[in-house]
Amino acid sequence: GESQVHIHPREVAALVFYSLYAALAACLLTVGLLLAGAAGPLEALAGRIRRRPDLLVIGAVITMLLAMVVLIVGVFQGAPITDDEPTYLFIARTLLEGRVINPLPGDEGFFQNMFLVFNPSGWYGKYPIGHPLLLAAGEAAGAVQAVTPLLSAGTLVLTWFVGARLLGRGAATLAVALLALSPQFVMTGATLLSQPTSTFVMMLGLLLTLRFEDTPTPARAALAAGAWSFGVLVRPFPGVLFFAVALGFLLWTLFRGRVVTGARRIGVLVAAGLPALLVAGVFLAVNRLQAGDVLTTGYHLPGTGLPIPAPRGALIGMAVVGNVLRQGIWLFGWPVSYLFVPFARGRRP
Repeated sequence: GESQVHIHPREVAALVFYSLYAALAACLLTVGLLLAGAAGPLEALAGRIRRRPDLLVIGAVITMLLAMVVLIVGVFQGAPITDDEPTYLFIARTLLEGRVINPLPGDEGFFQNMFLVFNPSGWYGKYPIGHPLLLAAGEAAGAVQAVTPLLSAGTLVLTWFVGARLLGRGAATLAVALLALSPQFVMTGATLLSQPTSTFVMMLGLLLTLRFEDTPTPARAALAAGAWSFGVLVRPFPGVLFFAVALGFLLWTLFRGRVVTGARRIGVLVAAGLPALLVAGVFLAVNRLQAGDVLTTGYHLPGTGLPIPAPRGALIGMAVVGNVLRQGIWLFGWPVSYLFVPFARGRRP
């Protein structure tokens, strides 16, 4: 909502005070552990974990799922925390009816919502159908609340494999532990929002792309392209950005040196293009059915946006600044989250 593009002065004050006091607490805790001689035992524990990372991943998944159950049942009590969640569920139930548009309800004023569209075509949610497709599967199985927690668990597993490939087993182990304890990751996974689905699909696409780099076959190209393409159907804007990067990497892999040549190179391009074209066709067809134009989505229709009187550039700037400030704390729950970034070094395991 509006909080995505506006950060209230009181929230800024809360973030500043938390940063100061939490940083002081973290420093005192570190000094206390060092004085107590905990460095040696902690290093030994880290060594044992590195030797059996499978146990850590399993433990992290179980711990995170239990935390999500507590949040869903005990904190949220099964209720949505944003208007987006009922909209996603509304779209999912629409898809279960075998359609992407519902007949007009007859009392539009009663059902009016900024995330719902009413036009001559009918009544539908403005979001893309990628995430609701998975919610529809959960709804059909009678376990729609389990969809995002299970996808979050999958993201944890994928994080270890991707991290081990790019940064080594030690960094991958640390990443899994931090992600399982992340307030943002765990609390978002306990909702019906689309971010957990998008994160899972992007991590899957990254792993499949790395596998394609190892062995650039048409089958692996199709799997990687399918994951990235579905990501566009889940959250179009980040999906398109990541798809473009993945496409550039695929082309670089194909045309560097003589790793793939001739007919095999054409086969890889065709295999990667087919799922992309399929998803693009679905996306454009849904736009055509709902809005009457293949290039018009629910976001482009009047009455479905946020009534914030500010230039678009200012909105983007506020959104970036606000989210950077929030991520610095909520990503891992302490005010030094970004300090890990300078120490990241890619390497082969």
